[in-house]
Amino acid sequence: MRLLLGVFLLLSLLSPVNAAGIAGISAIDWNGSTWLIGSFDGSLVSYDGKSFRRVANLGERILKMDHTSSFWLIGAGISPGRLVKYNGTLKEIGKLRVEVLKCSPEYCLIYAYTAEDKVLLRYDGENLTLIKKMEEPVREIHFNGEEWVILAGDAVYSYREDLLMPVRYEGYALVKLRSPLEPASVAWNGREWLIAGMFWAPKNETHAELLPAISYRHVVRLLPERLAKVPREPLLLRPASIRWNGSAWEICARKRDPEKIGKVLERTVVYDGKKFKVINASGCTPRATLKGLDRQVLSRRFSYVEQVECISEYCLILGVDRNGYSSLQRFDDRGFVDITPSDVYNVRAMAWNGSEWLVAATRRVSLFGKTRTVLGLYSYDGRTLKEMLSKSEAPAVSGVDSLAWNGSAWIIGITKPPEAQNKSSPLPGLLYFDGRRIGQLRVPAEGLPEDIYITSAIGWNGSTLLIALSDYGSPPVFLEYDGKGFRLVKPPPREVFLLPRPEKILRPQKLFCSERYCLLFLSSNRLVKFNGAFTRVNTSVEGNPIYALDDARWNGEYWLISYLIDPPSGGGFVAKYDGKRFVPLSEMPSGCPAGGMVWNGEYWLIGTSGVYCDRWALLKYDGAAFEDLTEEFLKAAEEHPEGRAICGPAAVLMLALIPPVLCRRRG
Repeated sequence: MRLLLGVFLLLSLLSPVNAAGIAGISAIDWNGSTWLIGSFDGSLVSYDGKSFRRVANLGERILKMDHTSSFWLIGAGISPGRLVKYNGTLKEIGKLRVEVLKCSPEYCLIYAYTAEDKVLLRYDGENLTLIKKMEEPVREIHFNGEEWVILAGDAVYSYREDLLMPVRYEGYALVKLRSPLEPASVAWNGREWLIAGMFWAPKNETHAELLPAISYRHVVRLLPERLAKVPREPLLLRPASIRWNGSAWEICARKRDPEKIGKVLERTVVYDGKKFKVINASGCTPRATLKGLDRQVLSRRFSYVEQVECISEYCLILGVDRNGYSSLQRFDDRGFVDITPSDVYNVRAMAWNGSEWLVAATRRVSLFGKTRTVLGLYSYDGRTLKEMLSKSEAPAVSGVDSLAWNGSAWIIGITKPPEAQNKSSPLPGLLYFDGRRIGQLRVPAEGLPEDIYITSAIGWNGSTLLIALSDYGSPPVFLEYDGKGFRLVKPPPREVFLLPRPEKILRPQKLFCSERYCLLFLSSNRLVKFNGAFTRVNTSVEGNPIYALDDARWNGEYWLISYLIDPPSGGGFVAKYDGKRFVPLSEMPSGCPAGGMVWNGEYWLIGTSGVYCDRWALLKYDGAAFEDLTEEFLKAAEEHPEGRAICGPAAVLMLALIPPVLCRRRG
């Protein structure tokens, strides 16, 4: 059986490569007389415009490819990856994971990962030389015939005569900046280098803001605000806590910022029994904390803080730690101590009743062969945590949302599990727990919207509970509970919990230039044409907005653009753009990302990958008609199967099955 398995695997490696095995084109290059085409399986094939010839199979995906006047340089594979020279014969230069590769007629610059470092290298056909160990990743390398420009992190470098120097560009600001603050992309327009990025723009004598711009010849052209900004939808905040301040209810409403990880948007609303009013539109009233516990200390410990509660001796903090886990921690003059119960899935709320804490969490338990999520309750007296509910007593929940003490029992807001949600049982769940027994408070359905299902906050003023019910898209609803019955509070005006947001400033992502004009792709799917002035381009291709721009190539008359549509389809498309409109190349396989598109002066050679689509292709396109070269490429790639690398990663599983003498590269 072992022998048969070995023979089967060996035959599968040596069998002809088919379209499914190759999985498409990954790189294309033209050196002035010959095409070199690389595929996902490592096939390397040359094409002279008439016929294809198999060069080799590197056994790993060909990622990058460029040429000098005397050789090609190829980056293949990622673990660890290889740098290979080809000038009629193949020569491996080193074990490198090539990320960016660009060649001049004399030599190439390579940004790559070694086993230890990120490095910028130079290769002249004989020697591989280290230029610099890079702290920031290199995103782009360009050559204009005389000078190299390299974009790495927030710096732009010039490389000439073996000297790597930062590029100095005057900024547009209250004080002169020597470089763009956030460079995003670099391009050569035939006359000068252009840098797209974010620059300081003066608003008045004391204030400046970052705006997208293009810098060239030490001049900065800021995008006009109508092109640089888009309106933002206001955010609906959800009540997170309710407290009685002695004369009115104080409600902290909050929401995580969808655009900035770790940032929380807050505002303070008061309710005096008659109306709701915003008293702090940009934050919540800070609670008293211990000395040494401030926002900076918390931000170092947590990525997001849900709740902070303090008594005279210590504070309890409920948040999400740096590993993404829910965490309950105690802070006193000795620092932080993690007191998260070991058997919980998620700690969700805590409250103090004057003598002890109650901590509410969700737990995963197995009963009768089934796993379900149940409520977990724990008391904490400052020294030890004590479990208050056994597995058999704990009710099933989807989540725990709020917790409060009403003088005689704990009131717990939960999200009911799906099986308990029906019209006869309203979605918001309220439980009471007196330290021994747990039961349900039945919330009347009359007057409640059907989609309200989260009990987001509960407050107690000594005689009455104020309960906030929420969902993800509607303003909150408030109920009062006096121990006997519920009363629906007059709804607050929608704007009370609606947070307006300033316009979103767009950021440059990619710059492509020809001698006629440049195309600047910004965030939020916006494309701008630049020829000294900025003009917005309609990015709809047959009614489908462009979601992301992958590549753009100019042939002297028009662009070919590789892009994704919105919403993301998982694949890619290619369109022709003449400066006025986009025309999709319908002959291309639908949804296939471009693996390369290069113009040789007469026609395009376009290769697509089959990663997100059923069929890949290699096509010749002269601007009017297509010629499908896929089958010819496949025939060439299938020639001389004995030349395939049979000792690459695919052969690792076979080492115990194949005689060692067979494990070598041939051809």
